[in-house]
Amino acid sequence: VIAALVAQTQTVLEQREEGRIYQLAFWPDDRRAMPEDFIFSAVFGAVKANRQVTREALASINGLTVIYTGPRLNQVHADVWMGIMHLARQLPEGTLVRFTAAQLLRLIGRHTGKSQREQLKTWIAQLCATDLMIQQDVSGKRFAKKILDRPDGDLAEQDRGGQSAFAVVIPRDVARLLSSGFGTVDWQQRMALQNKPLALWLQLFFSRFRRPVNVAQLHALSGSGASLKEFRRKLAIALEELHGAGGHAAAIDRASDTVAPTTRRPPRQRRQLHEGQECIPFPRLVK
Repeated sequence: VIAALVAQTQTVLEQREEGRIYQLAFWPDDRRAMPEDFIFSAVFGAVKANRQVTREALASINGLTVIYTGPRLNQVHADVWMGIMHLARQLPEGTLVRFTAAQLLRLIGRHTGKSQREQLKTWIAQLCATDLMIQQDVSGKRFAKKILDRPDGDLAEQDRGGQSAFAVVIPRDVARLLSSGFGTVDWQQRMALQNKPLALWLQLFFSRFRRPVNVAQLHALSGSGASLKEFRRKLAIALEELHGAGGHAAAIDRASDTVAPTTRRPPRQRRQLHEGQECIPFPRLVK
């Protein structure tokens, strides 16, 4: 009898879940959002090469098991993906999101020349060529699809007034993750960290995780191909870069080999002079 009641309850829950429509959350214009499950795993790494992997177990925390097939995604892919999600804020799952290449490139702080537009096609194609499965020990399967999808037919890529235009679909599992647990990062701060992949990755990681964390764990989660010794050196630099841009203040505790929050203030930024202004040195006060 108990087994029958459990099975009946499970069926009701599954039917309720199937009938539910998920909608992306809203976040401010000056922020970008990333689901917790992506932040707590090596989905978007601090890597440069787009190495192709098949059913690779990615490093993760918080009891997640992550199996991934596709090109290894880096922080540029993260910017593109977050830019598309920014355009899709508050839209329901399955929505067709249309945008031009120039529109998205400007949104993510890139130039809009021909080579950049061609590169954007590659980035979007790589995001759509993903197969991701995320499972949690307690609650079971949480994500089992592409992180970005394209519709069938000619809508996937069009030409709008001489400009490359795209149409992508927001997968149900993405909408579900972005309707609840996600972290946001300051976009201007992120722009100041361009071309610094490890600092960019740390910015996302610290948006949801502020407790002390082992350096070896960060090494795995970031997807770094460097040795642990070399990664530790790069990590120290990246932590300073992030803090210098106004981000989370943390440092490596050499005794425990962990990264822990600090109370340091970000370095003072010198005010830039307007054109025509002259820098006048002030004498030091002598006591």
